[in-house]
Amino acid sequence: MSGRDPRRRPVRRLLLIHLGAAAVLILYLLLTGPGGFGCPIRALCGIPCPGCGLSRAWLCALRLDLAGAFACHPLFWLIPPLLFLAFHRGTPMLRRLPAPLSDGLLIGGGALLLLCWLLRLAGPGIP
Repeated sequence: MSGRDPRRRPVRRLLLIHLGAAAVLILYLLLTGPGGFGCPIRALCGIPCPGCGLSRAWLCALRLDLAGAFACHPLFWLIPPLLFLAFHRGTPMLRRLPAPLSDGLLIGGGALLLLCWLLRLAGPGIP
């Protein structure tokens, strides 16, 4: 017996996932912040990505400008619950949530983001 608690392994894995997500977020903020080049997809392809406007929407929401937030990206509010579900699937806190339901929620959220992106591309333009 190694003396290690097997229950600690999922906690370490979840901690590594959170640290990786934080590193990606910091890198994104460094690249797209003041002096950065903006959306990498838009810079490479010339068209906005499905997430274009999310950063501006959350900045507006943090200033309590909900009209501005919805104008920047109407589904900004959907991202935190989707990320929470994606990162915490299979953890003890969400163990009772059936896998088909969590998969359906994630796929449905992705489909909503894709539909919103297509509608915004067909409209007058993404801010």
